[in-house]
Amino acid sequence: MNKLSGYTVLILVGWVTVFGAGCGTRTRPAPPAALDATKLPGATEVMAAIEKKDYNGAMAGLLKIKQTVATDEQQMQYMVLSREARDKLIEAAATDPKAAEAVDALRAMTRGR
Repeated sequence: MNKLSGYTVLILVGWVTVFGAGCGTRTRPAPPAALDATKLPGATEVMAAIEKKDYNGAMAGLLKIKQTVATDEQQMQYMVLSREARDKLIEAAATDPKAAEAVDALRAMTRGR
C-alpha cells in the first residue's frame, strides 16, 4: 500500500509539473508603433485634395504614391493612407456622386484592376 501511495504522489507531481509549465507569465513583445501614413511623400496632399473635394486629384495622388512604395513599411503606410482616404470618401459619397465614383475607383485600384 505504501508503494502505491508513493507512485500516486509521483504521478500527481509529474502531471502538475507538465501541465503547470504552460501557465506561467510570459513576456510579450511590445506592440508595433502606430503607423504614420503622413510620412509618405504626397500623403498630406491626398488628404487635402479630399477635403477640397478634388477627388480626381486625390486618386491621382494615391496612384502616384502607390507607384513609389519600395519597402514593407511604406506598403503598410500606404495601406493606412488608402483606408483613411476611403473612409473620408465614403462619408462624402452619401451626398456627393463624384465621391461615390472616387470610392469605386479606389476599390478598383486596391484590387489591382
